[in-house]
Amino acid sequence: MMQKGNKHGVVTAYMIVIILATATLLRFTYLTFVEGSRPRYHDPLLSEVLVRGSIYDRDGSLLAIQAPDYGFEITLSESSPSYIASVLSRYTPEPAVSLESRIRNGEGFIMIPSIPSIPEMGEIRGELDDLGLSDEVRLTTRETRKYPSYQETWNIIGGVDQRLSGVSGLERIFDDSLTPRPSPFERIARGKDLTLTIDLEAQKAMMEMMQEIGYGGAAALIAPDGSIAAWTGGPDETVLRALVTSESSGYSEEDAHPALPFEEDGLIPLKEGFRLYADDKESLSALLPELAL
Repeated sequence: MMQKGNKHGVVTAYMIVIILATATLLRFTYLTFVEGSRPRYHDPLLSEVLVRGSIYDRDGSLLAIQAPDYGFEITLSESSPSYIASVLSRYTPEPAVSLESRIRNGEGFIMIPSIPSIPEMGEIRGELDDLGLSDEVRLTTRETRKYPSYQETWNIIGGVDQRLSGVSGLERIFDDSLTPRPSPFERIARGKDLTLTIDLEAQKAMMEMMQEIGYGGAAALIAPDGSIAAWTGGPDETVLRALVTSESSGYSEEDAHPALPFEEDGLIPLKEGFRLYADDKESLSALLPELAL
């Protein structure tokens, strides 16, 4: 009786093993041919490069752009600041003594004034490796905000911080538009460009005139189409908003301009259909005949 019971138990155990093996095989087959055919979800890869929108005058002259600075990223470990400075002075006109002082004060990026070519970058990296500095000095780029005509437009454009976020002027007022938004569909995400009613040549002339007469007030040159062609005053948000004709990269005279933030009866007629606003008209009256328009 015991032998028959043992035999029956062995058969039962074999059956259980066979059933489990069959179930496992069927599960594997289902996962392979059914589940495997279904598209799997993957987190989308967001844009690798973020580019802040540019700012242009009415004729397409560039007033603000994001562009890289080439230079050396420094991580001190074994080499002395004086040795690193002596090497970097080969690639920049700045004296080694000045470079050493900056490195000792914690500056981690030394800019190269000119953009090196690809062969030149290879040579520089090879030289750093030969000098035993490849672990501490790395040739790289840093994204920065550049203003080709900043001296004439600083009161309008404003500026950004180290994170390229607007902190003053149009950079601050239109920060949401200019800031790029990462996208799963584009490798390079760009913010919106701004086109201004400002005419860069007129802006330069007006700012130079203000400097010559030592006038610190606000003045605006109104173009014949009713838009503001130049502004010498401070960052008045109402005026600055009136300078933006569109969030695009082109200018059209058909674009609708915001209403002028000046009283019409306070505008001084000039030749060729231009008009002038000034918060101190008497100070400018003597120079009106000299305006070259």
